[in-house]
Amino acid sequence: LQLSKSIGIHDVITSVTYDNAKNYSRSIGNNGVVNSSHVQRKTWRAYIQDKIHLSDKWDFTPALRYAKYSSFEHSDGTKQGNSDTHDLNYTINTEYMFNDSTSMYLGWTRVYRPIREGDYSTVDGVFKTPLKDEEGNAWTLGVRKELSDKTTLTVHYDITKMSNAIATLPIWDESQQKT
Repeated sequence: LQLSKSIGIHDVITSVTYDNAKNYSRSIGNNGVVNSSHVQRKTWRAYIQDKIHLSDKWDFTPALRYAKYSSFEHSDGTKQGNSDTHDLNYTINTEYMFNDSTSMYLGWTRVYRPIREGDYSTVDGVFKTPLKDEEGNAWTLGVRKELSDKTTLTVHYDITKMSNAIATLPIWDESQQKT
């Protein structure tokens, strides 16, 4: 569901979404038996943005995002990952138009990504590693120039700094090897 409304110098956009993601899988174990399972996660998101036209040349856009994620629920009733988690995120963007064909923009956002089912691997089973949701900041700086009706040149720089980024690395596990 999305609603938009212009009120004076404000262009306000709000949205609410619900997602019930399910992943079904089948695998053949070392003993030749076919195993099947599914995992699901439910997610609610709400968003509000206000694009404020400070002048004919300058826009300022703050936004808030709220998200609530369930833990991963397996078909056998077990849960993987952290329990239900939620986050309130915010972002600030601005754009300045030098003229009709040239502008500069700058943005910052707080980043939050909850643990995904795929973040878990054999490592977690061997070492019982308690993973945490990823958090950080992302910045963007750019310049846009229209060269013609069909050609636009944009140069921008993005940087994302995560405090606890998750990486999956293969680890040898004797219990997973065929004998």
